[in-house]
Amino acid sequence: MLLLLFLMGLLAGCGSSGRGEERTPPVPAAKSITVFPSTASIQVGQTLQYSAVVKDTNGNIVKSGTVTWQVDNGAVAQINTDGLLTAMAAGSTAVTAMRGSLASQLAALTVTAVPVLDATGLPHAGSYAQAKAALGLQWWS
Repeated sequence: MLLLLFLMGLLAGCGSSGRGEERTPPVPAAKSITVFPSTASIQVGQTLQYSAVVKDTNGNIVKSGTVTWQVDNGAVAQINTDGLLTAMAAGSTAVTAMRGSLASQLAALTVTAVPVLDATGLPHAGSYAQAKAALGLQWWS
């Protein structure tokens, strides 16, 4: 019995001696998230792809982990899990990327209404100069 206890103790101590083993250093904690683009303006119905760069305390890019997305005003825009935003209505909102409790800076988004065209194809409201500018027309004399 004593021999059995001795052998069990010997085997328990035969684990890693620390020699020849590669130890993976701990991954530094995420410290910052940067969202791209940081400002944008699109029209109702358009989409915009957002991306986020997560950096650790040493300034290195962290590739593991999940980033979640949110918008401040869901009536103006919706964003999916991949960062693809869809403009829903005219207005302003801010986009934020999150990783755990760490949040990015706010990325400003302005959504503008699509110009309403009349039967001639020109914007319904506004002056001739505004219509020309909206359509990108150039006139030569």
